[in-house]
Amino acid sequence: MSYKSPVVLMLDEFDSYLLRGPHVAKGLQSLAELVNAVRNGRLKMIRSIVCAGRFTLSQLTSELTLQSPWNDSNIIEASNFSKENHQHFFRVIENETGRRFAPDIVEDIFSRIQGDAGFEGIFASKCIEWVANTEDGTLRLQQFLPRVIDFTRTEKFEVVNHVQSRLDTKGGRRTPLMVTTNNLLVRFLHVGFLSNDSIRQHESDALTYLRGLGIIKKDGDRYSFSSNLLFDLLLDKFYAWAPVLPERFRHV
Repeated sequence: MSYKSPVVLMLDEFDSYLLRGPHVAKGLQSLAELVNAVRNGRLKMIRSIVCAGRFTLSQLTSELTLQSPWNDSNIIEASNFSKENHQHFFRVIENETGRRFAPDIVEDIFSRIQGDAGFEGIFASKCIEWVANTEDGTLRLQQFLPRVIDFTRTEKFEVVNHVQSRLDTKGGRRTPLMVTTNNLLVRFLHVGFLSNDSIRQHESDALTYLRGLGIIKKDGDRYSFSSNLLFDLLLDKFYAWAPVLPERFRHV
């Protein structure tokens, strides 16, 4: 095989295709052999192998009594836009389009989404749409508020469907991890955040799963939702699909 330079082999959604079914141990053993081949130089065309998933990979291999092929299993979270990034983003849009957004609109949006990159793009596109209907090319707060309230109430955000599908416990997905993850999410929804000390030992993998989904982020000495908007959306939708929850949580 000819190649110009080594490549990085990245296996995203690792749990979705390799760690399901009855052959988990065999799949991990095969991956360990591949990693070792790269490590000892037998596969020079591969520089490194990265596996991304929603669980602690090294802990999984220890539970299966396999030697972990990984040298790291840390959670890597994409950072949100800072407030300065957010303001700069909207200034760039203004310069590119010749339209203007009142400063209090830019502030209001940041208070809702806390710089979540996905929501930044969605709200920017809606603001461009709304400002096009103004007479002087400037979107003001009194025009923005009724539109954004209606938008957040009626828009079918794909992120909610994505989270629901990943936390579904129907059929073969009713595993201890999924039950614990659903219960932990309810605890987060009940108060909005949890301190480091309040995460129970048996919830560590569930917390990793929620962070991997992008729902929960590390916030100093506590864990919180990645944005206020996401918290509101999940609060509205979650209880309808959570029959596995303990009775004491169902009417919170």
